[in-house]
Formats: sequence, C-alpha cells, structure tokens
Amino acid sequence: MGLYDGRQSIIENTHEIAKLCAQAAHKASHITGRVEMKSMIVTGDDIVPILEVMEAFAQVMPPAGGDAMFLRVAYDQGRVPALLLLGADLRHSNVGYDCGACGFDTCREFNQYSRENPPALGVIYQGPCCVWKTIDYSISCSWACATAWQHNITNRIQGTSGMAAQILGCPEGCSTVLGLPIGPADEDLYWYNRPGEVFNELFSYEDMMRFFLNFICAYWESFPGAKPMVKAKDRWWEEPHYVVRVEEDSPEEVERFHRDVGNALQIMVEKNLDMRERMIRAGLRKRED
Repeated sequence: MGLYDGRQSIIENTHEIAKLCAQAAHKASHITGRVEMKSMIVTGDDIVPILEVMEAFAQVMPPAGGDAMFLRVAYDQGRVPALLLLGADLRHSNVGYDCGACGFDTCREFNQYSRENPPALGVIYQGPCCVWKTIDYSISCSWACATAWQHNITNRIQGTSGMAAQILGCPEGCSTVLGLPIGPADEDLYWYNRPGEVFNELFSYEDMMRFFLNFICAYWESFPGAKPMVKAKDRWWEEPHYVVRVEEDSPEEVERFHRDVGNALQIMVEKNLDMRERMIRAGLRKRED
C-alpha cells in the first residue's frame, strides 16, 4: 500500500521503458549477425554534459539547436527524459562479403583504409561504413523506437545527442552513436510538434528561411518534375518559383566551419572530463560484469 505522485511515477517509469528499448535493440533480428550493439542509459543530472556538448555544437551548426533547446527546456522543467544511447563500430567489416557497397572492392581494403584514416571529431556517421552492418545497426535502432511507441511514450531517434555522447566517449569503441530520448512522459510528440515561440528564441524567421533554402533537397522540395518548386515565400503557389542549383562551399569556408566546430566541442569536452571518465568507467564495469 502507498500513495504515489502520478507525474513523478511516470517520469521514473521512463527508465524502465528505456531498459526495454535497449533489450529490443540488442535482440533485433539482423542480416549478418556480426554487429556488436553497445548501449547506455543516461538519466537525471548526468544528461547535462551531453546537453552542454549539444549546445556548443549548436553555436556553429544551427540544426542541432532544436534538439538542444528542447532537451534544455525539458530538463529545466524537471521533465528530463531517459536518454538511451545506441552505438556500434561500423568502420570495420567482419562479414567477408566483398560486395563493394562501401566503395572498396574488398572488405580487406575497406578495413585497411579505416585503420589508416581515423574519423574526424563531430561527425554523426564516421565513415566509411560497412553497408551491411549499417543496415543491421539501423534495424536495432528501429526496434528500440518501436518499443517506445508500443509503450505510448514520446521519443525520437537523434544524431545530435548520440554524437554529443560519442564525443564524451560513450558508448566506448563506437564509430556511430544515436540517442533515443524516452519522454518527456507527460507530453505527446514533444520532439516533433515544437512550438514556434520556442524556436523564435533560437532563430529569426530570416535565419530559418535561409537554412531551409540551403537544405532544399531535404526539406523544401515539392513533387518531382521538370521544374522543382521551392516554397520560399508565404504564397509560394502564386509567385515565381526558384530553380535551385547546388553550389559547393569554398575550401576556406569548409576549413573555417570544421575549425569552429572543433574549438566549440573541445571547450565542452575539457569542461566535462570528469563525466567523460565516469561514462567510460561505466562501460568498462558493464563488460567486466
């Protein structure tokens, strides 16, 4: 017998649902059977270092700002979700298919290139990747998302929170990490139906329009045809349409972007060295157990 605060109970229940999602990810049916899934569940105040890395990255990569801002809002309101981290090493092939889908003729050439060319910091999918293992990894992530959906709790798989955790070293030994926030438990579609007034604190309308135009292929392309339309104005169906041409960034712009990203992330990593060591130790204890 006992009395429980309902809101606090469902927040605590997110931890149990996260465990079930992790179980689903590890149990998922794979094609190759060669992917070693790694997972970690982060809760409470331990999510702050990951959040701070996300916020640092958002300073130079605005698309990351949405996930960081809404995680910050949830944390400040005492509705912090449980964050399930799902990772794997996709830069090593032990399948032996020699299919060439990775861009190399043989798995041996692929593995040699991966060993000799370490990935850059701050990249969600550190390539090159074995395509077959990537498919299996994606299956595991999908099973985790489906399990969260079956328990009627809001969730959304993210590259941003996963990359932030990976920069902090967790889970260890992964070339790719995705984060699955489980919750906030008392709100539906939290990670999808994002109020405009919150976004307005992060971006101006003009900044958002410029961002969407730069990412036309992913965000604003209409039905395919001879003249693809770009919805760049409020009454886009009545006014002249743009015909978009993809232009490559200059080497100087690319170098400056990577330098700014690296500097912002390095500051946060140094600030959270204690948390990084804790997360790595947690992974080591798990293997020893």
